[in-house]
Amino acid sequence: MPVLEVDDVSAGYGESIVIKGMSLELERGELMGIVGPNGSGKTTLFRTMTGLIRPRSGRVYLKGRDIRFIPRRTLAMGVSAVPQLQQVVFPYLVADFILMGRYAQRGRFWAPDKDDHVLLEHVIDLLDLARIRYHRVSSISGGELQRVILAQALIKEPEIMLLDEPTSHLDIKHQVSIMDILKNLVDVRKMACGIILHDLNLAALYCDKIALVKDGAISRMGRPDQVLREEYIKDVYATDVLVRKGPIGSKPYVFLVPGIYKQD
Repeated sequence: MPVLEVDDVSAGYGESIVIKGMSLELERGELMGIVGPNGSGKTTLFRTMTGLIRPRSGRVYLKGRDIRFIPRRTLAMGVSAVPQLQQVVFPYLVADFILMGRYAQRGRFWAPDKDDHVLLEHVIDLLDLARIRYHRVSSISGGELQRVILAQALIKEPEIMLLDEPTSHLDIKHQVSIMDILKNLVDVRKMACGIILHDLNLAALYCDKIALVKDGAISRMGRPDQVLREEYIKDVYATDVLVRKGPIGSKPYVFLVPGIYKQD
Protein backbone atom coordinates (compact mmCIF):
# COMPACT_ATOMS: atom_id res chain seq x y z
CA MET A 1 0.00 0.00 0.00
CA PRO A 2 1.36 3.47 -0.84
CA VAL A 3 1.81 5.76 2.16
CA LEU A 4 0.13 8.60 0.25
CA GLU A 5 -2.28 8.19 -2.65
CA VAL A 6 -3.99 10.78 -4.83
CA ASP A 7 -6.92 9.05 -6.50
CA ASP A 8 -8.56 10.77 -9.49
CA VAL A 9 -8.52 14.17 -7.75
CA SER A 10 -9.90 17.40 -9.15
CA ALA A 11 -9.51 20.59 -7.09
CA GLY A 12 -9.32 24.36 -7.35
CA TYR A 13 -10.44 27.69 -5.96
CA GLY A 14 -13.91 29.20 -6.09
CA GLU A 15 -15.46 28.32 -9.43
CA SER A 16 -12.09 27.50 -11.00
CA ILE A 17 -10.91 23.88 -11.34
CA VAL A 18 -7.09 23.84 -11.46
CA ILE A 19 -6.19 20.15 -11.31
CA LYS A 20 -8.30 17.60 -13.15
CA GLY A 21 -8.42 13.88 -12.44
CA MET A 22 -4.89 13.58 -11.04
CA SER A 23 -3.71 10.24 -9.67
CA LEU A 24 -0.34 9.37 -8.17
CA GLU A 25 1.15 7.18 -5.45
CA LEU A 26 4.02 7.94 -3.08
CA GLU A 27 5.77 4.92 -1.61
CA ARG A 28 7.93 4.55 1.49
CA GLY A 29 11.61 4.96 0.57
CA GLU A 30 10.77 6.96 -2.57
CA LEU A 31 11.69 10.48 -3.66
CA MET A 32 9.14 11.71 -6.19
CA GLY A 33 9.66 14.91 -8.14
CA ILE A 34 6.74 16.96 -9.44
CA VAL A 35 7.75 19.22 -12.32
CA GLY A 36 5.95 21.43 -14.81
CA PRO A 37 5.60 25.05 -15.95
CA ASN A 38 4.24 27.89 -13.85
CA GLY A 39 0.46 27.71 -13.52
CA SER A 40 0.26 24.02 -14.38
CA GLY A 41 -1.27 23.05 -11.01
CA LYS A 42 1.72 21.85 -8.99
CA THR A 43 1.06 24.01 -5.92
CA THR A 44 -2.67 23.23 -6.00
CA LEU A 45 -1.74 19.54 -6.02
CA PHE A 46 0.60 20.16 -3.06
CA ARG A 47 -2.15 21.91 -1.10
CA THR A 48 -4.59 19.12 -1.85
CA MET A 49 -2.10 16.42 -0.81
CA THR A 50 -1.52 18.20 2.52
CA GLY A 51 -5.22 18.66 3.24
CA LEU A 52 -5.25 22.45 2.83
CA ILE A 53 -7.68 22.15 -0.09
CA ARG A 54 -10.53 19.64 -0.25
CA PRO A 55 -10.91 17.81 -3.56
CA ARG A 56 -13.99 18.62 -5.63
CA SER A 57 -13.90 14.99 -6.66
CA GLY A 58 -11.62 12.04 -5.95
CA ARG A 59 -9.81 11.27 -2.70
CA VAL A 60 -6.43 11.64 -1.00
CA TYR A 61 -5.43 8.73 1.23
CA LEU A 62 -2.79 8.55 3.97
CA LYS A 63 -1.95 4.90 4.64
CA GLY A 64 -5.32 3.95 3.23
CA ARG A 65 -7.32 6.52 5.25
CA ASP A 66 -9.16 9.39 3.62
CA ILE A 67 -7.36 12.49 4.93
CA ARG A 68 -10.68 14.32 5.27
CA PHE A 69 -11.37 12.17 8.32
CA ILE A 70 -7.91 12.32 9.91
CA PRO A 71 -7.60 14.87 12.78
CA ARG A 72 -5.31 17.77 11.90
CA ARG A 73 -2.84 17.01 14.68
CA THR A 74 -2.63 13.34 13.67
CA LEU A 75 -2.04 14.39 10.08
CA ALA A 76 0.64 16.90 11.14
CA MET A 77 2.46 14.22 13.17
CA GLY A 78 2.95 12.00 10.12
CA VAL A 79 3.31 14.54 7.32
CA SER A 80 5.65 17.54 7.25
CA ALA A 81 4.61 20.08 4.63
CA VAL A 82 7.07 22.76 3.52
CA PRO A 83 5.26 25.39 1.41
CA GLN A 84 6.86 27.95 -0.88
CA LEU A 85 8.94 30.51 0.96
CA GLN A 86 6.72 32.32 3.44
CA GLN A 87 7.19 35.57 5.33
CA VAL A 88 7.58 35.23 9.09
CA VAL A 89 6.63 38.54 10.70
CA PHE A 90 6.89 37.70 14.41
CA PRO A 91 10.56 38.00 15.48
CA TYR A 92 11.15 34.50 16.85
CA LEU A 93 14.71 33.39 17.45
CA VAL A 94 15.75 30.87 14.80
CA ALA A 95 16.29 28.09 17.39
CA ASP A 96 12.88 28.71 18.99
CA PHE A 97 11.17 28.77 15.61
CA ILE A 98 12.69 25.40 14.69
CA LEU A 99 11.60 23.88 18.02
CA MET A 100 8.01 24.84 17.24
CA GLY A 101 8.04 21.90 14.83
CA ARG A 102 7.81 19.61 17.87
CA TYR A 103 4.35 20.90 18.85
CA ALA A 104 2.49 18.25 16.84
CA GLN A 105 4.21 15.42 18.75
CA ARG A 106 4.34 17.04 22.17
CA GLY A 107 1.12 19.00 22.47
CA ARG A 108 0.20 22.64 22.84
CA PHE A 109 1.52 23.22 26.38
CA TRP A 110 4.73 21.21 25.99
CA ALA A 111 8.09 22.47 27.21
CA PRO A 112 11.23 21.29 25.33
CA ASP A 113 13.15 18.50 27.06
CA LYS A 114 16.60 16.99 26.55
CA ASP A 115 15.50 14.86 23.58
CA ASP A 116 14.00 17.89 21.85
CA HIS A 117 17.23 19.84 22.27
CA VAL A 118 19.27 16.91 20.92
CA LEU A 119 17.08 16.94 17.82
CA LEU A 120 17.44 20.72 17.59
CA GLU A 121 21.23 20.51 17.58
CA HIS A 122 21.06 17.78 14.95
CA VAL A 123 18.95 19.75 12.45
CA ILE A 124 20.88 22.97 13.08
CA ASP A 125 24.10 21.15 12.21
CA LEU A 126 22.48 19.30 9.30
CA LEU A 127 21.24 22.50 7.67
CA ASP A 128 24.25 24.70 8.45
CA LEU A 129 22.33 27.08 10.72
CA ALA A 130 24.67 27.44 13.71
CA ARG A 131 25.78 30.93 12.70
CA ILE A 132 22.22 32.30 12.78
CA ARG A 133 20.62 30.22 15.54
CA TYR A 134 20.18 33.31 17.79
CA HIS A 135 19.14 35.64 14.98
CA ARG A 136 15.53 36.72 14.50
CA VAL A 137 13.72 34.93 11.70
CA SER A 138 12.33 38.28 10.58
CA SER A 139 15.87 39.54 9.84
CA ILE A 140 17.53 36.66 7.99
CA SER A 141 17.84 36.24 4.22
CA GLY A 142 15.37 34.37 2.05
CA GLY A 143 17.76 31.45 1.55
CA GLU A 144 18.44 31.21 5.28
CA LEU A 145 14.72 31.31 6.03
CA GLN A 146 14.14 28.50 3.54
CA ARG A 147 16.59 26.29 5.44
CA VAL A 148 15.10 27.28 8.80
CA ILE A 149 11.61 26.29 7.62
CA LEU A 150 12.99 22.97 6.39
CA ALA A 151 14.68 22.44 9.77
CA GLN A 152 11.32 23.01 11.49
CA ALA A 153 9.80 20.32 9.25
CA LEU A 154 12.66 17.86 9.82
CA ILE A 155 12.64 18.17 13.61
CA LYS A 156 9.21 16.49 13.58
CA GLU A 157 10.89 13.27 12.32
CA PRO A 158 8.05 12.73 9.85
CA GLU A 159 7.28 9.61 7.83
CA ILE A 160 6.31 11.75 4.84
CA MET A 161 7.64 15.09 3.63
CA LEU A 162 5.97 17.22 0.98
CA LEU A 163 7.94 20.24 -0.23
CA ASP A 164 7.00 23.03 -2.63
CA GLU A 165 10.13 24.40 -4.35
CA PRO A 166 12.45 24.11 -1.31
CA THR A 167 15.58 24.95 -3.33
CA SER A 168 14.25 28.01 -5.18
CA HIS A 169 15.97 30.66 -3.01
CA LEU A 170 19.19 28.75 -2.32
CA ASP A 171 22.69 29.00 -3.75
CA ILE A 172 24.08 25.89 -5.45
CA LYS A 173 25.93 24.71 -2.33
CA HIS A 174 22.74 24.64 -0.29
CA GLN A 175 20.65 23.26 -3.15
CA VAL A 176 22.91 20.21 -3.27
CA SER A 177 23.02 20.00 0.54
CA ILE A 178 19.21 20.03 0.86
CA MET A 179 18.73 17.43 -1.87
CA ASP A 180 21.47 15.23 -0.36
CA ILE A 181 19.72 15.38 3.03
CA LEU A 182 16.33 14.48 1.58
CA LYS A 183 17.76 11.65 -0.53
CA ASN A 184 19.57 10.25 2.51
CA LEU A 185 16.37 10.33 4.60
CA VAL A 186 14.55 8.50 1.81
CA ASP A 187 17.24 5.87 1.28
CA VAL A 188 18.30 5.26 4.89
CA ARG A 189 15.20 5.99 6.98
CA LYS A 190 12.74 4.99 4.24
CA MET A 191 10.91 8.30 4.48
CA ALA A 192 8.53 9.09 1.62
CA CYS A 193 9.19 12.44 -0.02
CA GLY A 194 7.30 14.38 -2.67
CA ILE A 195 8.99 17.54 -3.92
CA ILE A 196 7.99 20.22 -6.42
CA LEU A 197 11.00 21.35 -8.41
CA HIS A 198 11.66 23.77 -11.26
CA ASP A 199 15.18 22.51 -11.93
CA LEU A 200 14.79 19.48 -14.21
CA ASN A 201 18.42 18.48 -13.73
CA LEU A 202 18.08 18.39 -9.94
CA ALA A 203 14.99 16.23 -10.44
CA ALA A 204 16.92 13.91 -12.76
CA LEU A 205 19.84 13.54 -10.35
CA TYR A 206 17.87 12.88 -7.17
CA CYS A 207 14.36 11.64 -7.89
CA ASP A 208 13.35 8.00 -8.16
CA LYS A 209 10.19 8.97 -10.03
CA ILE A 210 9.01 12.14 -11.77
CA ALA A 211 5.49 13.38 -12.46
CA LEU A 212 5.40 15.86 -15.35
CA VAL A 213 2.39 18.16 -15.01
CA LYS A 214 0.67 20.06 -17.82
CA ASP A 215 -2.55 22.09 -17.65
CA GLY A 216 -3.72 20.57 -14.38
CA ALA A 217 -3.11 16.95 -15.39
CA ILE A 218 -0.20 14.53 -15.23
CA SER A 219 1.28 14.30 -18.71
CA ARG A 220 3.95 11.69 -17.94
CA MET A 221 5.12 9.73 -14.91
CA GLY A 222 8.02 7.35 -14.44
CA ARG A 223 11.77 7.17 -13.97
CA PRO A 224 13.75 10.29 -14.93
CA ASP A 225 14.96 8.67 -18.16
CA GLN A 226 11.37 7.80 -19.09
CA VAL A 227 9.96 11.28 -18.45
CA LEU A 228 12.74 13.76 -19.24
CA ARG A 229 12.77 13.35 -22.99
CA GLU A 230 13.05 16.13 -25.52
CA GLU A 231 9.63 15.61 -27.07
CA TYR A 232 7.84 15.47 -23.70
CA ILE A 233 9.60 18.55 -22.32
CA LYS A 234 8.94 20.52 -25.50
CA ASP A 235 5.25 19.58 -25.38
CA VAL A 236 4.81 20.61 -21.73
CA TYR A 237 7.06 23.69 -21.57
CA ALA A 238 6.65 24.86 -25.18
CA THR A 239 10.39 25.38 -25.50
CA ASP A 240 13.26 23.62 -27.23
CA VAL A 241 15.75 21.59 -25.21
CA LEU A 242 18.42 19.01 -25.80
CA VAL A 243 18.55 15.95 -23.53
CA ARG A 244 21.76 13.96 -23.27
CA LYS A 245 23.12 11.36 -20.90
CA GLY A 246 24.74 13.31 -18.08
CA PRO A 247 28.27 12.76 -16.75
CA ILE A 248 27.04 11.67 -13.30
CA GLY A 249 25.22 8.39 -12.82
CA SER A 250 24.13 8.26 -16.47
CA LYS A 251 21.11 10.41 -15.60
CA PRO A 252 19.46 12.50 -18.33
CA TYR A 253 20.73 16.06 -18.52
CA VAL A 254 18.57 18.84 -19.97
CA PHE A 255 20.27 21.63 -21.96
CA LEU A 256 18.37 24.81 -22.72
CA VAL A 257 18.41 26.03 -26.32
CA PRO A 258 18.59 29.86 -26.32
CA GLY A 259 16.68 31.58 -29.09
CA ILE A 260 19.85 33.15 -30.51
CA TYR A 261 21.18 29.66 -31.34
CA LYS A 262 18.05 28.28 -32.97
CA GLN A 263 18.17 27.54 -36.67
CA ASP A 264 15.66 29.27 -38.92
